[in-house]
Amino acid sequence: NLIDFKKNHSFLRILEVRKLLEFRKKYDYKVPFLQEYKTDNRDSLFLHWLKMLWHGERLKTLVAVKNDEILGYISVVFGKNKEFQGNAYLVSAAVNESERGKGIGTKLFQAMENYARQRDARRIEFDVFAQNKRALALYKRLGYEVEGVKKRAVENSCGSDDLIFLAKLLS
Repeated sequence: NLIDFKKNHSFLRILEVRKLLEFRKKYDYKVPFLQEYKTDNRDSLFLHWLKMLWHGERLKTLVAVKNDEILGYISVVFGKNKEFQGNAYLVSAAVNESERGKGIGTKLFQAMENYARQRDARRIEFDVFAQNKRALALYKRLGYEVEGVKKRAVENSCGSDDLIFLAKLLS
């Protein structure tokens, strides 16, 4: 069951934002390169809530829910300036580990793409770590194409990894 985080909750209650943020902290940082940044205050509840308010209608978060439990989510932000209003940028997406391989990620992406088309977006773009092979396979299966690679973009105590830039034309 997919819900529009904002549409079904006209006034974002702080507890709902907290629930989504807790999910994000648990599943967005599974890539070893992000583990060191897990406790970064950029993901504080208050700051996350402010970002959602700041982006307003340009930010869309869809959440897959079953029995009041978040199974996965996807967030996309649309270009602000006139030249970039046809662009949608995937902010983040994650699916609960126990629910992976069940089509939830595919449904989230399809719903996000449909919404982007309704907003007259011409393309969706984002980047992913090269070592995230499972996600890369999903994105390629969904029609996203590699537009470039930023070699050794991230380096920390785990080593280094490339960032792969992906996009899909919607029209």
